[in-house]
Amino acid sequence: MVNEKKRFLAPWLAGFPVGTDWSPLAGCCWILLIELTTYTTIIRSMLAVVSFCLAYMYL
Repeated sequence: MVNEKKRFLAPWLAGFPVGTDWSPLAGCCWILLIELTTYTTIIRSMLAVVSFCLAYMYL
């Protein structure tokens, strides 16, 4: 289940910020953050809110 979520999120997260050379690097950082906070529900939900806000600003 968690791996499926990551697979779904990876392309979106890898796009931050859009159109720059380091978007794959940014994607890796996001995946790492998700990895580190997998067992911390509060931090993970905060991360989800931040991700959503960023996605809303960029799209």
